[in-house]
Amino acid sequence: MNKLDQHLQRVQEFDPIITSAAVGTAWILSSLITLLYMSFSLKRSVKIDPKLSSRINKILGTSNKWTVHVYKTKEPNAFSLGFGTHIFITTKLIEMLTPKQIDSVLLHEVWHSKAKHIPKQLAFMYPLYYLIAGAAIGTATATGGNFLLAYVVLMILDSSSKGLWNILFSQRHEIHADEYATKLGYGKELVESLKVIENFAKKHTDSSSCGKICQLIEKINGVFAEHPAIRKRIELILRKSTELNKALKSGSFGKIKNFVVKAWGK
Repeated sequence: MNKLDQHLQRVQEFDPIITSAAVGTAWILSSLITLLYMSFSLKRSVKIDPKLSSRINKILGTSNKWTVHVYKTKEPNAFSLGFGTHIFITTKLIEMLTPKQIDSVLLHEVWHSKAKHIPKQLAFMYPLYYLIAGAAIGTATATGGNFLLAYVVLMILDSSSKGLWNILFSQRHEIHADEYATKLGYGKELVESLKVIENFAKKHTDSSSCGKICQLIEKINGVFAEHPAIRKRIELILRKSTELNKALKSGSFGKIKNFVVKAWGK
């Protein structure tokens, strides 16, 4: 028996279920290790901003609960880990925005943590890892050990599952985080912040003309993107701000109470 025959025999002896479970578990563990490494690396490269932290806690009525970290980079961005009470903003974004605009962005990130968006994403993705691993191992077994094809299947299904998450949940999470900042009275500033970020992106992207195929690709990418289009977010924020103002002017205290209760996530 030559080496190729020996290899094929070993492949055929694989138990697809056990192998899929092993691959799925290894995939999850590697993902968790990567997240932990990124968290520790991020902690070493950021500095706590006492003033921003105090400002956010004052807005939220909390006592030193939330901690704002500043990350030195030329990229305008803000983010949270999706859990805990730590939120992050880059030095570049601080340079670009006014204090109230910064507050609106930080409040947006507060909601991501309060709503535990990252743990929810992991709870959605990790079970799928086992199914994706099963499909890849099944492909390898059915094709007599074609692991290259199995890897292609794994990558396609992985990308598809992430796109599905973005369509079903991630874009909605972004809109809910915008609503949270709006309900706390920072809708105007959040709209202004999004416009500033949009203008920055336009200045730093290729300004060459985009043909029909390019436009189609951009539309498809927009459907599967993690964040909704900035224009759409601005429209929704303005709509929510209008609804809140109408409730205040009309004296509809029931509506106002609903806004406040939802804003605090109760």
